[in-house]
Amino acid sequence: MEMVVDRHLRGETLALVPLQLNQHAHRAGKSMESALYQFVVRVEKALDQQETALGDFFYIEGAFNNTWYDAMCNVLVRHGSEYTIVRWIRANLEGRVVIATHTMDLP
Repeated sequence: MEMVVDRHLRGETLALVPLQLNQHAHRAGKSMESALYQFVVRVEKALDQQETALGDFFYIEGAFNNTWYDAMCNVLVRHGSEYTIVRWIRANLEGRVVIATHTMDLP
């Protein structure tokens, strides 16, 4: 089912309302490295043209895990995702359960 949803989001929803071009996360062929490379190219260009270059870096630990499900679902709706897909994604997010077991060998 996940592949069907992924195919729908990439093939239909994002085809109609694509992500911003500078979005590097969660995009095929893009990564932290491609974002840094793009930044370095811009800084080098500014320095070559004797302009000022300024960078601002921040990292939000657990950003995805701390994002409200309503906010994620609202973005999907604004991007034109089908209601059924949004409900399925929400159910998967809200229904996440972690079960951990630990065994200890006693001497």
